[in-house]
Amino acid sequence: MRTRAAIYARVSSAKQKDSQTIASQLSTLPEYCKRQGWDVVATFVDDGKSAKDGAELLAARDGLRRLHAAAARGELDVVAVVDVDRFTRSEYLDERGAVYGPLQRHGVKISVASTGSLIEWGTDTGDLLLGVGNMQSSGWLRKHRE
Repeated sequence: MRTRAAIYARVSSAKQKDSQTIASQLSTLPEYCKRQGWDVVATFVDDGKSAKDGAELLAARDGLRRLHAAAARGELDVVAVVDVDRFTRSEYLDERGAVYGPLQRHGVKISVASTGSLIEWGTDTGDLLLGVGNMQSSGWLRKHRE
């Protein structure tokens, strides 16, 4: 059985939205999946959707909500992103849990195109890759907040 991949693309600000970074992600990720030998079965987009103000805005991310629903229905094996910060840069563990928990619960791996990393749940390597990615992402956010 071939691997069923979803693409998740997101920008978190109007400035990023205006600079066409979604278009860049949507042109890069299908090619990345093709090189991996995966079938892209769905694409989810949150354009200009920030989670910086917590769970309320996180819930407004329709693409993420639909990604979680597809995972719950067993339609996906892996989700490809340009970088883990496309999911979240939050330093709050409850927000990270809201983003990653449904993927973990349903066994949907995360593939990071910028590094070629495959985050597999329940493995030391997967925990390390996601932990380092989140540390870098939340560090970027703290730096820009200062």
